[in-house]
Amino acid sequence: HNEHGPHLDAFWSLFATLKINYLSTHHELQRKGTLIRGTSTAALADLNGDAMDIDGALETELAGDAANAALEPAERAAAQRVYAAHANAQRMGLGANAAAAHRRKRCLTRNRQPVTSA
Repeated sequence: HNEHGPHLDAFWSLFATLKINYLSTHHELQRKGTLIRGTSTAALADLNGDAMDIDGALETELAGDAANAALEPAERAAAQRVYAAHANAQRMGLGANAAAAHRRKRCLTRNRQPVTSA
């Protein structure tokens, strides 16, 4: 938490990267059916819905931080800039959901057995 302070662009960028890694890990564990003390990893990470929208979860959190009156105006503005940058990347197909779908597709392709004719 104190890698970057005050909470300006570097902090929120690191936060976004770490949050995406955290949510992606829980999403992948959920896909594999992993339970932690009987609870799904999606529930533990507050990922909701069938799509488990990693980008949406991150953007919701960043938007909340951008509106958090407990933060300094410069910190709220920095959270808003990182939110906007992430939202733009997602619209261009570069968000975490697209990256996760690409990883799943690559994994499925790699795990296919070649078809041989007899």
